[in-house]
Amino acid sequence: MSINSGLLQKLITFGFLTAGTFAMGATSASAACPTNGFNNEFSLDGIINDTDCDFRLPSDTFNNLVDSPATETFSVDDFSKSKFWLEFEFAGDASGNEVGVYKVGDTSITKMLFAGSVESIDEAGLITSNPGKNRKTKVHSNFFAGFGSDFGFYLKNAKTGTTFYSESAENSDGLDYAKVFLGDGEAKFDVNQNGGSHDFHLSDFIIAFEDRAEGEKYDDFDYNDSILFVHRTPEDVPEPATLLGLSLVAGAFGVIRKRDRN
Repeated sequence: MSINSGLLQKLITFGFLTAGTFAMGATSASAACPTNGFNNEFSLDGIINDTDCDFRLPSDTFNNLVDSPATETFSVDDFSKSKFWLEFEFAGDASGNEVGVYKVGDTSITKMLFAGSVESIDEAGLITSNPGKNRKTKVHSNFFAGFGSDFGFYLKNAKTGTTFYSESAENSDGLDYAKVFLGDGEAKFDVNQNGGSHDFHLSDFIIAFEDRAEGEKYDDFDYNDSILFVHRTPEDVPEPATLLGLSLVAGAFGVIRKRDRN
């Protein structure tokens, strides 16, 4: 998809580009962050795996992350308390792209996470002046009321009127319009885009969407049109120290009960 002026300002602010990178309508991106060949936008693989893109951070153990095609839906119980970051939108339709979640088995039941008019390129400068503002959504258990046991993600393109689902079977052509990268427990990302570091926990994941159907103009299948980082809050994920403590307590009770029987 083509990159508009608002996105250029966002990229410059985030450090992906310098103000002099684009001139006289040129669309060549900074050499530091790899591009994908489609209008020289930053590639999904580069954003996920190249530290020069300033999202993936160096770590002691560095392995390239690959998508998990079998992962299309998620348990409501696992993510009843969670945080969602809209990290990037390299899309000409970004201002109208809505991203949210839907009930597996009934796509008419949805909850919006990010509205394109507010969360995308943000011409008003809310995002560029404060990268964390208006880009993170924190949800609690009542957010998924009526969703049953499982949910998926959707992207609705207001310009084309097409909605894409994380479940391939729910897409009209049966194709895959979302890629999911599961946490490996080792990678680190600057999820707030403020120079900080966030561990890519085993319960975290990144989901990346394509926003044009096959056969439509600009159907580049670059999967960088909306990229979200999802984190399950600590309340839902027992820390290793907590698990160890619980096992020790359980062991102690077992010893006490054994003594009582003796």
